This record gives sequence, C-alpha cells and structure tokens, in this order.
Amino acid sequence: MSSINAVPVLIGGRFESSGSARHGDVFNPSTGRVQANVPFCTADEVNKAVEVAHAALPDWANKPVVQRCHYLFKFRELLVQHSEEIARCVTREHGKTLVEVASMPLGVAMLLGARAAGARHALDLRRGHAGRE
Repeated sequence: MSSINAVPVLIGGRFESSGSARHGDVFNPSTGRVQANVPFCTADEVNKAVEVAHAALPDWANKPVVQRCHYLFKFRELLVQHSEEIARCVTREHGKTLVEVASMPLGVAMLLGARAAGARHALDLRRGHAGRE
C-alpha cells in the first residue's frame, strides 16, 4: 500500500506546508487511486506568494539579458538531467505512457536553449558585435 503525498506550497523559493484545512485529491489515472493531496491555499498564503513574487520582480527586471539567458540555459540543463524523472511524473499524473512523454522534457529543453540563444544573438546584434566571440 502506498502513502498519499501532501504537496507543499512553494513561496519565495521555499517549500512550506499549507495551513489550509481544504485540499484536492490528485488521482492516478491508471488506477483511480488518490496519490496526493494538493492544498487549497488560504487567502493569506496566496497574498504572501503574490507579495514575495512582486518584491522579487525589480531585481529580475534589472538583471542583464545575458544573465537571464544563463538562467534559461541552466534550466535547460536541469531538464535534460532530470528528463526521465519528469517523464515518469507526467505518466503518473496524466496517464500517458512513458513512450508518449519520454521526449517532452527534452523538447522543452531544446526550445529553452533556442530561445536563450536567440535572445543572446539579438542582444549581440543590437550591440553591433554579432558573430564575434
């Protein structure tokens, strides 16, 4: 018998347990069994998440494009590194076969890499040094 996971709330980069008494069940589509509980956050928890995100925006907005691209490339690297784990999670939660979803994380990783490279190239063009390393 497997245990039911209580899904934590992510606020400000930290996982926390919700104080809400209300939750929703996450069903495994292939078995129909409950595999997790997702909290219906309280108004205070939602407000806290919005406030933290709002406070983080100026710092992000002031980061140079090249630094933002670095984060996209790092995210892409993590997607590739954890692609099998992500595919298994999608299979569990959506009922698709592993074959159907195996390439999804890698496809997203390729898209992220292309977007980050495109942004960096556009910045180089604006600065007048495209093609130089």
